[in-house]
Amino acid sequence: MGTLEVLADIVIVLAVLAVGLGILLFPIWLDTYIKNKTGKGSLNYWLTGIELICLIGCFNPGDDTFEGNLGCLLIAIVISAVIAWKKAKKLQLEKSMAIGVIFAQILSPVSILFMIESAISSLKKRTKDK
Repeated sequence: MGTLEVLADIVIVLAVLAVGLGILLFPIWLDTYIKNKTGKGSLNYWLTGIELICLIGCFNPGDDTFEGNLGCLLIAIVISAVIAWKKAKKLQLEKSMAIGVIFAQILSPVSILFMIESAISSLKKRTKDK
């Protein structure tokens, strides 16, 4: 029974990793897909940057300005969602694709943040190994 439990654990871990990687790559994939389909991208990179700055501001919950930073993040997410919806309508995308554009816009700063974090951690690991 021990072997089956280990195999089941490995399958679960791989499934979770695949889902996580899919979520992280979803904004990039969708933007590329829509750009190839319509000739215009669906992500607003300025809003992604603003969301990323607000997200970084929420890293320290013990800070006195945490509530303000969280409010800023929520406002940026709502504005990003509204602008993504309008852009999807302008590109004449179907409703399910428009909802995908909204989620891609909201998830894009998280994807960037995880990519930056993984790059920094790999650089730190390399410098420790040398």
